[in-house]
Amino acid sequence: MTKAGQGQTRALTVVGEANKDEARIVPTPALLMGSPTPRIHSKLNDLPSKGFEIIDFATQIGVNLMPWQRFVFEHALKIKPDSRWASPVVCVVGARQNGKSTIMEMSILARLFLWQEPLQLGSAHVLTTSLETFRHIVSIIEGNNDLVREVKKIRWAHGSEEIELLSGARYVVKAANAAARGFAKPETVYMDETRMLKDTEAWSAMRYTMMAAKNPQLWTFSNAGDQHSVILNSLRERGMASAAGANDDICYLEWSAYSDKIDLESNWVASNPALGHTIHVDNIKAVLHDPPEVVQTEVLCRWVNTIGAAIPTKEWQECGVTGADLDLEKLTWLGIDLSPDRRDAALVGAPSFFTHGTIRFRSMIKLWLMIWLRMLGSIK
Repeated sequence: MTKAGQGQTRALTVVGEANKDEARIVPTPALLMGSPTPRIHSKLNDLPSKGFEIIDFATQIGVNLMPWQRFVFEHALKIKPDSRWASPVVCVVGARQNGKSTIMEMSILARLFLWQEPLQLGSAHVLTTSLETFRHIVSIIEGNNDLVREVKKIRWAHGSEEIELLSGARYVVKAANAAARGFAKPETVYMDETRMLKDTEAWSAMRYTMMAAKNPQLWTFSNAGDQHSVILNSLRERGMASAAGANDDICYLEWSAYSDKIDLESNWVASNPALGHTIHVDNIKAVLHDPPEVVQTEVLCRWVNTIGAAIPTKEWQECGVTGADLDLEKLTWLGIDLSPDRRDAALVGAPSFFTHGTIRFRSMIKLWLMIWLRMLGSIK
């Protein structure tokens, strides 16, 4: 700058929207951030929460929880005036890889080292899921000298992994089956992948070990289920009833999409609370061409009739026949035929046409052939 120009104010040029391309200015796209609050939740309350103690503990050991995880702890750990849990059952539902395991790990560690609970049990439909959580917890402990000093021993016996502190507090991994009945009075039980529970056996084995505990709390974690997810569907019904005003003390928190449109960004935001934190939007876009029912379950956290259908929903709908003239008042016969190699199949249907005791074969055969040819050309 010359001396003549010293002290002068530099003029700023305002570039209009129409001139941005010419000026080679590329606008920064808005960053999609997952919703910190659930789309569906049971009735909330204004009771005090012990969840803030776990949030602070996590920060002290170097784990910065995401907003949605802090929301879970705040509302799942509300306490009544008698210091008992306001919600003895907690159900957290969200899409895959959003940080549900981190919630479980921080709860386990805080109850071990902060609250010194006598016994916690962890289980999952597949034992390896619980073992992965156990390994990560041990890794966190071994990376913190303050925590290591409080450990008495860590057992790695397969199916009975255990962390025991000098205070007597314990965390034990156990298969979700009748073997869990041998444990008495766990204060906290964790059940992961609840959608995989197709009957009440595993649930009962874990749930009723807590009957004599002083202040028990059962945590369940899951993605969306299907019509066979008996336990998860029951918990969801309770949560939705509570949201509608029913008197139920469950804490049900569900992050899920508003609709089944897999390419709608608002659905990604609602079902992936870790979006923009640990999940990049490109990772979601990369799976949009996978089977729709899989994306709906794993990414949008939407309930489907069957997660692993024998015939994909899209292909089944494409086989539909719209021109068939079926009389809903008459009996319709259905038949299925498979090719010898079982690669092709045809499902046909035809109504019974009776007029004064005579079958009208011509209409029936015409309809049968139309449906058969359509199905044979569509199902592969």
